[in-house]
Amino acid sequence: MTLAARIVGPLVPPGVLFVAAAVVFACLATRWAAPFLLRLAASALRGAIAVAATLLIFPEYRWSTRSRRREKTPSSFAYTYGDVVGRTTFWINRLLSVALHAAAEAVKALPPPLVAVLTGLFAAALSLDLITPW
Repeated sequence: MTLAARIVGPLVPPGVLFVAAAVVFACLATRWAAPFLLRLAASALRGAIAVAATLLIFPEYRWSTRSRRREKTPSSFAYTYGDVVGRTTFWINRLLSVALHAAAEAVKALPPPLVAVLTGLFAAALSLDLITPW
């Protein structure tokens, strides 16, 4: 038994430190970490969408390039396909960006007392073995 356990052990009932640590962690996570991570995810998804759009548009690019080298104009299908990919990419990007930024704001707007109470109840139930995570 460590010195800290000998000193704190008799003063604090078992499980209270776990509940307190869980409450502090949840409050910090909902206030700062979760909004930051959601905004970071939005940025990463924008990059992934751009890469996917580039891969989807590559066949159209090759087709148009070959047509121009043969001194022909590319068919209208090539332009239509490029427009569809571009518009779809734009709207998916916009939708994900708005949804993740709204989720970040919603998480940040949660009142800390509500987060503390819900986390405290959940952590207490875990420490009393009323619920099991697995």
